[in-house]
Parts: sequence; C-alpha cells; structure tokens
Amino acid sequence: MLLKLILHDGKLLLQKRLLQYPANLHRKQQHHLLTGSWNRAAEQTSFRKWHSFLYNPNSCLLDLVKPCISCCERHISSSSKKGDDAVFRQAECELMSRLDWQFIAKRLQHDGKAKTPKDEGVYLFKREPIYEKMENTIIYEEDLYREYGLTQKDVENLPREKMRSGWSLNQTEDIKYGYRKHLVHSAALQKWGSEEAIKLRRLIIKIEMDKKEEFENEQKNYDIFSFGFKDRQGRVISIALVVNFTVCMMKMVVYAVSMSPSMLAEFLHSMLDTANQGMIYWGLYVSKKAPDKHHPYGYASFQNITSLCSGFSFFVFGFLLSSIMNFYFFFGAETTLSLSHLGVMYITFLMEGASLYFATRELKRKAKERNMKLFPYIRRGFDPNVVVVFMEDMAAVTGVLIASAGMTLSHLYAQPFWDTAASGCVAGLMGIVAAYLIKSNIPSLVGKSIPEEERKDMADFLQRDRIVKYVSDVKAVEIGHEVRFKAEVAFDGKELAQLLFESKEGMDILKGFQNVKKEPEAIEYMKKFADELQNIQGREVDRIERQMRAEFEAKYHIRLRHVDLEPL
Repeated sequence: MLLKLILHDGKLLLQKRLLQYPANLHRKQQHHLLTGSWNRAAEQTSFRKWHSFLYNPNSCLLDLVKPCISCCERHISSSSKKGDDAVFRQAECELMSRLDWQFIAKRLQHDGKAKTPKDEGVYLFKREPIYEKMENTIIYEEDLYREYGLTQKDVENLPREKMRSGWSLNQTEDIKYGYRKHLVHSAALQKWGSEEAIKLRRLIIKIEMDKKEEFENEQKNYDIFSFGFKDRQGRVISIALVVNFTVCMMKMVVYAVSMSPSMLAEFLHSMLDTANQGMIYWGLYVSKKAPDKHHPYGYASFQNITSLCSGFSFFVFGFLLSSIMNFYFFFGAETTLSLSHLGVMYITFLMEGASLYFATRELKRKAKERNMKLFPYIRRGFDPNVVVVFMEDMAAVTGVLIASAGMTLSHLYAQPFWDTAASGCVAGLMGIVAAYLIKSNIPSLVGKSIPEEERKDMADFLQRDRIVKYVSDVKAVEIGHEVRFKAEVAFDGKELAQLLFESKEGMDILKGFQNVKKEPEAIEYMKKFADELQNIQGREVDRIERQMRAEFEAKYHIRLRHVDLEPL
C-alpha cells in the first residue's frame, strides 16, 4: 500500500492508494491541487523508476512527496532545498501516533548517488510486527546459564517441557527439556534486577564460555609435531618429507661437484618437493581441527588450498626456473660429469621409491574402501594431500631416471646436449604435475558435487520412504572428507497423521477428541494435534537422516556429516 501525504495549512492529510509491490516499483509522482476535494488532481508530470530498499516485499511504504501548491513556499517541497523542520516534526509525530510507522530518511538515494533537491522528501515505511512477549519460545536447560546466568535451582518452580533435539552425537533421538522463555526472563529479572544487568551478565558469560570452548577445542586437536605419528595420512606425508629433505641435500652436493644441468633440475625438484610437503603437512594438520564457532563446518577445505598452492609453486619455481637454467646451460656453461655421480642417483631412486610405495599403499587402501580402482580414485580427488605426495614422488622417481639417463649419455658420447635435454624433460615433467594439481583442486574449492550415480541413489532412497511424496532440488557437495546433502521434500500429511495415531501421544489425542463439543475445545484440540504432528515430522526426519548416514557410509564409504531436508 502506498500512502501519499499532503500538507496544507499545517495540517497533515492522508490519501490511500492501493498498488502492487513488484521488485522494481515505478513510483508515479503527481502534483495535487488541494482546494477542498480529494478528486481534483493536476496533470501528471513525471515517472521515475526506483528500487525499493525494503527487506520485506509485504511492507508498506509511506511517502511524503509534496505539499499542495497553495502552501509550497511555507512548507517542505520536493523542489526546494530548504525544509521546514517544524513540518517534519509535525508529520513524524502524527504518523507515529496514528499509524505506528517508523521514520527512515529525509533523502532517497538511488544507485549509491544522492538525489537532486527536487527528490528530497520524507520516506517512511512500516516494518513487520516483532513479537517480544516470547510466550511461544522455548529455551533449553543447557542454555539457561549462557543466556541468563541462571542455574537449575533458579528455575525449579517453573513448568518444564519435554523437547526433541534435532541433532545428537550418537545419531539417536535425543530428548531434552526446556522452559518457556518469558517465564525464564521474568526469573532472570527477579534475580539480577534489570535488563541492563542481564545484558552485562550475558556478556561476561559469553567471554567465559568462549575461552572454555577454545580450550576444549585445543584439547581435541593433535600437537603439530605428534600429528605425523598419530594420523595415518600424517605418517605418509612425514615419511615423504624426511625422504625428500635427505635427497635434496644429496642432489645439492652432486650438483655442486658436477655442475650438471639435469642434476640442477633434480635439485630444484627435490627442494620444491620438500617445501610443498611441509606445506601439505601443515594443511592436513589444520584440516583435521575440530569445528568451532568461527568455522562450524570445520577446516576440511584447507587441505585443498595447500594442495593448490603446491601446484602453483611447482609451476613457478619448478617448471619456469628449471627452464631458465636449462637455457643457460644449453648456451655453453661448463659441466663436469662422472659415473660416480650415478651412485648418488641410485640411492635417490631407492629413497624416492620407498616414499612412493607408502603413498600408493595408502591410496589403494582408501580406494578399496570406496570400491574404486586406484587411478579413478586419484582423479576424483577424495584425498588431495596423499595425492599430492603420490604425484610428487611419481615425478621424482621418473625425474631421477631421466636425469640418470641424460648424465650417462653425456658421459659416453662426451656431449653435454643429452644432459641439457634431460634437464628440459624434468622441467616439463614438473609443469605437467603442476597443471594436474591445479586442475584437480580448483573444483573442490568451488564446491564439487559427488558422482551422479551416488546422488541419484540418495534421491531414490528418500523417495522410497513412506512419508515422502516426492523429492526435488537434490544437491550433494563434498566438503573435505565429508558430504553435505540437501533436498526439498514434500511430506505425506496422511502418513504422518497415521504415524501419530499409532504412537502413545496419538492415542491420548484420540481420547481427547471425544470430549470436543464446543468451539474453544475444538481449537485446543487442534492446537495439540498440530503440535504433536510437528513433533512426529521432526522425529521422522531425524530417522531418515540416520538411515541415510548408515546406508551410504556403508555403501560408498562417504561421511554424510550435514543432511538438510527442507519441507515443501
């Protein structure tokens, strides 16, 4: 509803016009000639398209546009830079008293720019009513201290109500007890004396609870040094980190003696592997942290970030730097080659191969859990940290073979070309690994869906349930090692009612139906029926979520940590 106010001789007059409220509202400004009749209007002057700044499309807008022509010089005008403050105060006070509308602004802005003086005016709108009595709100027992600083003894005389909890750690229905919030609020006022005291107490408790929660989260998390021994993935990365650091030192010594370009490429390769696996180790440690108030879904995606950074470092410092040094050696840098250096390469090959073995064994174990083969599991990117170690070790073993071949051919034919060519091949190998790591981790960061077969299987599982009519808008996205599932579900009200009447609460409701004779009794009966029906629906939704977790964790070895079923 658009209300148009016109000021005339210091009096506030009101004219109502019913308008639709689309997303983009075209406001029609009209100049009215007020000579005693509401039906006489001047010619239309302009149309302006403007966007509403209201949050609720059902809200009403009150627009004080322009006074009548006869008194425009004495009162606020949409074409005047100066406004009569008394008129503004009068309009505001009368609106507050008549309609309980709220004063918003004296200037309407559009597209971030202030309007010209001719568009100035008083713009008000009425917000949706806010219910502050809290009669229908329940507060759980465990929240009494956090919200009001009350103990169980302070509310022992208040009526306690049994409530169903939406989530429990043991995945079973968790029954909690609560109190009506307005009664608890009254008890808090009686104990603390005022609203200000309650707010101060709540702030103190919040600081105390935050410190306690932070301490508990620290106790749940591993120490960063012991993490590499207690976590299975951490052990794989720790082995790779130690191996690559040792190999890096050995290659550095060989390069310092031989000045071989292929050995330089291998040294850069191992140095990058060491730095990347240290970063991967840190990323895995952070991703295993318990969820907190700042990250309620946990830190699982952090491992994809470190894997992506590993790919970029491989490309910049591995491929590009090795290519630049390869050109330097190609155009005449002196090298000293010896077959004795191949002994170091042989030791390097064995150490890199051992690290590759541990990474491959871990990936095969996880692929077997999901009933997948090794390379399809790697392509899906279920475990980015171990995949990075696997790819880097695979590239390291291949790079050692290429560098050894280049050094051998250069020594046999006394031609440094082969060594330089081997260096270029190692640089290209690092570029390929970098491209793969970047490509495989970006989808996980932007929200990668699970395979279509698994998603369809979940939707069919929902559709087969007795209380479900149909399922739509099914989404399942990987968040680290977990899956977040969301679907819009139309529940069958008849089946829910049947389940209700099969329960103990339903039998009590049926007995109460016999006593319904008048309208007040019928209303109370319907209220109780609706309340119990809502509890049955929530209970059945929890049952479906528990069954989905058990079904698909056993079938696909995916952890459904977050299941959101939105009723249609």
